[in-house]
Amino acid sequence: MLSIILLGLMFDLWSPGGSPIIPSEESGAPPQFHAPQLRKSLLPSRGKESVSPASREVFTLVEQGLAAGTVESFSDRLDSRVYMQLRGAEGGYHSATQAYYILSSFFKAHKPTAVLFTTYGETDGALYATGAATFASRGVREDMQIYVVLHLSGDRWMITHLNIY
Repeated sequence: MLSIILLGLMFDLWSPGGSPIIPSEESGAPPQFHAPQLRKSLLPSRGKESVSPASREVFTLVEQGLAAGTVESFSDRLDSRVYMQLRGAEGGYHSATQAYYILSSFFKAHKPTAVLFTTYGETDGALYATGAATFASRGVREDMQIYVVLHLSGDRWMITHLNIY
């Protein structure tokens, strides 16, 4: 019975009345499960057209640079302190110069074959884009997720987070 309660809590399976489904030991009837309730997203997400033209330009530069396996197209938009998490490496904060060389090294080992941002949003004054990418590494195809965050620094949108995992 405990496993059913935990299963119900893990997957948010609730009866229409709002209480968890707990089978009665006396009835012997199997529990009836209902479809999980949909929850609102913690971070609002929208399409590319919902972000400002200036930030859209930066996201496009990043998307094109990642697809080409080069950092040059967006390196001037790396903030002075960038948090990066790359697949197979420990995440952490880096200077713009360090981030440039780390990404360049990553692209030597992981050749991009496709990159596409699909979701754009805003949270706490920062803009973000998420998407999918496919890389070839030692002849093996790897599907990865990408997450980029921009903050406004003066009048320029700068990259403060870049995750490829």
